[in-house]
Amino acid sequence: MSGRSDEPPERFAVHPPAELYAVVRIAAVPDIPFASFAHALQPVHDDSGTLVDWVLTAAVLDPAPTRGSSVADYWEWRRCWEQRVWLGPVTNAAALVAHARRVGPDATALDRILPVDRLLAGENVDVVVEDPQGSLDALAGVRSALAAAGGRGLGFVDDTPRRRPRPGLSRTWPPSGAPEVLAAAAGTRVVAGPDCTLTVEHQGESGRRSIVVERVDLVGEHVKIVGPAGDEMHLEQHEARPLAWLVPGSLRWHVRAVALITVWTAIFDGLETALSVAADHGGLMRLTTSSPLG
Repeated sequence: MSGRSDEPPERFAVHPPAELYAVVRIAAVPDIPFASFAHALQPVHDDSGTLVDWVLTAAVLDPAPTRGSSVADYWEWRRCWEQRVWLGPVTNAAALVAHARRVGPDATALDRILPVDRLLAGENVDVVVEDPQGSLDALAGVRSALAAAGGRGLGFVDDTPRRRPRPGLSRTWPPSGAPEVLAAAAGTRVVAGPDCTLTVEHQGESGRRSIVVERVDLVGEHVKIVGPAGDEMHLEQHEARPLAWLVPGSLRWHVRAVALITVWTAIFDGLETALSVAADHGGLMRLTTSSPLG
């Protein structure tokens, strides 16, 4: 979860909020695990003894040459019977619902689809899709009203060189009314300001330093943070962990202001996809911050 920004950075650690997913079962859970990584799968049964899931355990990392499976293989197998749609940080969903209530569109359908209090508490929430078209129309109405209301947020772009670049924004963040700590550890904290700026503050032996962030390069022995004016801050790798947490899997990224409605693109697009899929496969959508990786 995020935290306050009025305490010395060395006194606390803050991890980014949990990621929220919409999950729809499109086929029955297989009775028999996939052979190549059966050794790494743990069956999950409900109270009646019915098989409801397969959780991947750390045994998938076994380097034995006869076990050539991988986490990617597991996800590929899982996609045969489940569609899992990323919606972004769970706190973004909470901010969306709160902002929709303030702006004034009828947020009843949004409250029903996104019960944020339960999601923030870590619950898995099953949403019965009784009227998929009505839900889609309601989402479109809220989205249109929020787009018209304007505002700005933060968008994170992955610049890591890849054979297949990741298009679009890797992460987004809505502003709050006060500075907010997005991540912190080892004397370093990353603070989002209400003016849509991102600041890194570091407390070290030489004192306290800070820089407004434009670009981050995590490659090499030292991490380089570049500000809008070309000024730089350098940190040891262990001091820069909060910067790596913000955009998982990225070695280079930059941040920029984006339209506030863009902050919630992943939620709106993801819910539209999940609702449509659920309508064709039993009418049930699960919202969860849990992972099947044990």
